Amino acid sequence: MRFFGFWKKMSRSEQGLIIALILLLALILFSSFASTIFLIVAALFLGAIFFSFLNDCYRLFILGLLFPFQGLRFIIPPVRGSFFTTFFPDGVDLSLVNVLALLYLFIAGAQLVFSLWRGKKVSLRWPPLLAAALFWLSGFISVANAEEGTLLSVKYVFYPIIFGYLAFVGLPALWVRNRENLKALAAGMLGSGVLAALIGLLSLFASSVGEFRRAAPISIFGVWPLGMNHNLLAETLVATAPIALAFAVFNPQRRRFFLALAAFLAAISLLTFARTAWIAFLVMTAAAVFLEFRGEARRAWRSIAVAAVLILPLAFYLFSLSATREVGGSTASRLAMTEFALHLWREHPWIGEGAGTFVPRLGQAKDFTSEFGDPLDAHGFGQKILAEQGIVGLAAFLLLLGVILRALWSAVRGLRAGSPERRVLLFLSLAALGMMSYEVFNTTYYSAKLWLPIGLALAAIKIVRSRQNVEHST
Repeated sequence: MRFFGFWKKMSRSEQGLIIALILLLALILFSSFASTIFLIVAALFLGAIFFSFLNDCYRLFILGLLFPFQGLRFIIPPVRGSFFTTFFPDGVDLSLVNVLALLYLFIAGAQLVFSLWRGKKVSLRWPPLLAAALFWLSGFISVANAEEGTLLSVKYVFYPIIFGYLAFVGLPALWVRNRENLKALAAGMLGSGVLAALIGLLSLFASSVGEFRRAAPISIFGVWPLGMNHNLLAETLVATAPIALAFAVFNPQRRRFFLALAAFLAAISLLTFARTAWIAFLVMTAAAVFLEFRGEARRAWRSIAVAAVLILPLAFYLFSLSATREVGGSTASRLAMTEFALHLWREHPWIGEGAGTFVPRLGQAKDFTSEFGDPLDAHGFGQKILAEQGIVGLAAFLLLLGVILRALWSAVRGLRAGSPERRVLLFLSLAALGMMSYEVFNTTYYSAKLWLPIGLALAAIKIVRSRQNVEHST
């Protein structure tokens, strides 16, 4: 009886930690004679139990903190002679944030089932789902043309396409129920941006990258947390710099600190000299001025002119880099992949070659691999979807992005001009817009890099609307 009294005095997180440790010990004892598949399932179940005892704020903060670190991997070697091998012939290689999101989906599903079982009223605030379902349907239809690897193409529709949207747009819609949860997710994402920017800053002093010096990811004890390409650093900062501006509105007493932090993140992103980062910042700046800051832009035109003059040398340097061998090779590779994507599209213009088939097909193109090496995914969601899911798939994906942008546009325009709520939602929407712009030219279109900023912005709509309504009523 004393034990139960002691147990009741514990917090939910302490109870979860104790249960997880007990199950972990049992798992270790059982591992000597259990199958690999069983151990994987048991480990995931154990993780779900632990995270289920954390409150939503902690879970969302951890999700935001991990979202850009695609280089932190969870690897399971192939399990031969099992059904597992049918869908994962080379084993499983997942980013840590995807493993965490998988656990979270399991927790969210269990919470929903238990609530319904107990007869509780469940209020679900789904993100745009019909347009997403149309895109998923186009993926399943495209499988008809996947002559080799039909099962793998089906698996690709489920993961990463459906999984990415449900995990990083659906979970924020379910769990961001109040301002504290919204700030927790945003704070985690901003924290990841600060870590990424510090990595980029360190790279400027650590070594020269290629033929010129630029901010880029670096290896830490043999691990590349962000990945190896400078675009992976740049897009992280494109997504998180506007979040720093949102925190400047959230915390007016620390406004200068967060404005300086936003400038730091933007500066490191521009110092990657990733051309797409410059384009994304131009798009976000133009949208911000058009929607909210036209008056401020007119009044501060001298400061803007000075900033433009200061940035101009960097812009000239960026332009000069196009003539270098490294950037020239990257451009040639992108053009070759675009031509190959159009070739695949011409073969099956309406429903595409099959979801997930671009990289395997490109790997069979000897002309490409002999000149550029291992095949890469299409640089831009347009080429990717046109090749794999055809005109129907690309139209559905553009419809989905259009529905999301319209929801954000309507919500921002519906709030009082100049209000803190409007500006918070605007800055979070700019993070989503910046990533949409980036993925026109990059490869992380089905990952947390794109979907979590969108999920954050969509989840913020109801929070800022309700907050402004409360202020009006008082």
